[in-house]
Amino acid sequence: MTKLRIVGCSGYIDRIVKDPRQVTPAEFTTIEVLWDHPENLSVGDIHTVLSQQRRVAYTTVMTLLDKMHTKRSVRRIKKGKAYYYRPAVRRQEVLDYLLQQFANSYCHGHREDIAGLLRNETQVTNDALIPTQHPHLEVNKEIGIELL
Repeated sequence: MTKLRIVGCSGYIDRIVKDPRQVTPAEFTTIEVLWDHPENLSVGDIHTVLSQQRRVAYTTVMTLLDKMHTKRSVRRIKKGKAYYYRPAVRRQEVLDYLLQQFANSYCHGHREDIAGLLRNETQVTNDALIPTQHPHLEVNKEIGIELL
């Protein structure tokens, strides 16, 4: 996280700004619309696309975009009275970041363990992820794992 110093009438205020790649599921759905359209889009344009997928309020889209602009996930320009948005981060950057965050939280930082889980090559134990096909390990359902 980055600290951003904001000058106000009461002096300096420290404010934590999240990583632009750190998006919530709702923000991800919103930025996906921007990734899929090469032109800058207004809140109304984005709302129209999202409304085809699920029920969402215009003000919700506006709030999400404002928060995403604050953390620099999207860029915006003003044309007349409306803001137009475009992504400030690439899809692959966001996906890589989110995958690493998942690995850090659930796989001790090892991204390859996630792939093993998805391919059923890794067994989940109470405190570790163990490859099911490892030359020096044998999985015994009754007593756990034995080193050969």
